[in-house]
Amino acid sequence: MPRVVLANPHARLLVNDLSHTVLEGWSNALKQYGVGERATFAAFDARRMPLAAAR
Repeated sequence: MPRVVLANPHARLLVNDLSHTVLEGWSNALKQYGVGERATFAAFDARRMPLAAAR
């Protein structure tokens, strides 16, 4: 179980990986924990995303 879910059981999740196969595995695991409906899955290289802090 991801630690963020332990800290906040109602947290929404964004699960990211380059591989669809890995994302499918996470999807199956999160469904078993009962949090799969609050997860969004995206296949992209996060290292190439320009992320900025919210102001």
